[in-house]
Amino acid sequence: MTEIQKVYNFDDFAGQECNQHGLIVGNFDGVHVGHKSLLKSYISRCQKLKIEPVLLTYKQHPWFYLNQNNEKHLILNKAQNYKHLFELGIVKIVEVDFLLVYKMEAGDFLEFLNNKLSRLKLLFLGHDSSIGCDKKHASELVSRTSFNFEIKVENDAEKCEDVIVSSTLIRENLLAGNIELVNKFLERNYCLNGKVVRGKGIGSRQLYPTLNLEVDKKILIPKNGVYATFVFMNSQKMLSVTNIGHNPTVDNDGDIKIETYVLDEEFIDTSLDLNIYFLGRIRDEKKFDSFDALKKQITLDIAHVKKHYGKN
Repeated sequence: MTEIQKVYNFDDFAGQECNQHGLIVGNFDGVHVGHKSLLKSYISRCQKLKIEPVLLTYKQHPWFYLNQNNEKHLILNKAQNYKHLFELGIVKIVEVDFLLVYKMEAGDFLEFLNNKLSRLKLLFLGHDSSIGCDKKHASELVSRTSFNFEIKVENDAEKCEDVIVSSTLIRENLLAGNIELVNKFLERNYCLNGKVVRGKGIGSRQLYPTLNLEVDKKILIPKNGVYATFVFMNSQKMLSVTNIGHNPTVDNDGDIKIETYVLDEEFIDTSLDLNIYFLGRIRDEKKFDSFDALKKQITLDIAHVKKHYGKN
């Protein structure tokens, strides 16, 4: 019954529905512990009904339509997000244009799904979900019986460190540099993905050679500072020290840079794509009086990472 995991345009999916399926709707930015709890319940329900677990999301996060003045918002890029969703057991991801549905009231949205998706048997909602531009609460929708599908509401509130985990909470802690807490909320190491780009070469000549990462402009970057991190190169996990910030001792162009020094220099791979996994925050970024002073501090940072994170 289950097909290969795939991402569909909504119209394409609606035009070729093959199997009976469920639907869960949302952005699931970050795929944190709360998302995982809800998604696992949804997938389990689909398995009991012997239908495919399908996820409906938006081509672009609604936040970018509603907030035009700030580019950075996402916890993960789309490829990362979809990878985690597929790993949980989602069979298909269907993308719909937010502008197509955002003015629909809840009843109209349900009618839209009912008319477009003839094989839909289950709409699965979190306990705090709201549907439509009229923000109808999930609990108000369960009694709807005029559709071909069942509507089920799941209590998906998931606590960690005595707080209910949400994408907003994760963003707040990223901006505060609380990486250890973010990792707990995600149940994995926070990761920045991007392309390795050429820097100005100052580090390799006078300091330590670094890999300079360029990430999607929509990705929210953690607070400026120095972090203990690791990368995978040649199938090996390698400790690294990552600096996020303006690099004020070396440069003064004002741009935020993400620079990683891999402790085992022999394995430095300058391939175009790199994942940097964060373990903890070491210190704030600061400006030093000289390159020698900066190099001395970087040497101390490296020693700190080896001592405190060498077994991670």
